[in-house]
Amino acid sequence: MSLIKMRDSLTGRVDLGEGWSALITNARARVEGLVNEFFKAKLMGITEVVEFLEAMEETKKPGF
Repeated sequence: MSLIKMRDSLTGRVDLGEGWSALITNARARVEGLVNEFFKAKLMGITEVVEFLEAMEETKKPGF
């Protein structure tokens, strides 16, 4: 929805006025989350990565 509002503002359909900054911040946060989830899913599909992360958890010391 944020991207549609941004498109509307850029094309002149709707003037966002003061809401522009909040819209950009919201859209950016949502896109970052989607990109992070995409790459996390891809990386967790690689056996070596999962094994490495599991090994890191096992060696993790309490308090760190």
